[in-house]
Amino acid sequence: MIAPNMSEDALLAFGISANGNLFWGLSPKGLQGIYNTLGCTAIEGIRLQDAIMYIDEEGKFKDKPKMNKLATLLAWLNGLSTDDWIAGDVIIFGTLSPTGEADGEDYDCPQYMFEIFQKFMNLKEHQIDSMISGFKWAAKRA
Repeated sequence: MIAPNMSEDALLAFGISANGNLFWGLSPKGLQGIYNTLGCTAIEGIRLQDAIMYIDEEGKFKDKPKMNKLATLLAWLNGLSTDDWIAGDVIIFGTLSPTGEADGEDYDCPQYMFEIFQKFMNLKEHQIDSMISGFKWAAKRA
């Protein structure tokens, strides 16, 4: 179990960098905080179960974009087409208020994301590549 966030101007977030590094910690609230964290000026939100993954909207158009393999797998598991992929760093927040309402605001990342974070930390590069290949193969068969 994770400790509750006591900050009023930051949210508990899960981040995945393009090079596979993971972070779990506080991130400033609001658009400017997301822009600063991702190092961009335009973002896109990808809906997850009860969370939202923010990505650099122009990430694929930057010089030598790099696939964020873990973020791409997470997005595929939540309905993103396997013809698409995530480039660059991502940050994930929760979408449910403390009362369980989805009101369009960002909230602390949910507990299950922390559990995913812990599992991702143990994955090796070849395991991630195998998961990507398997997921694409299964999508072609469907």
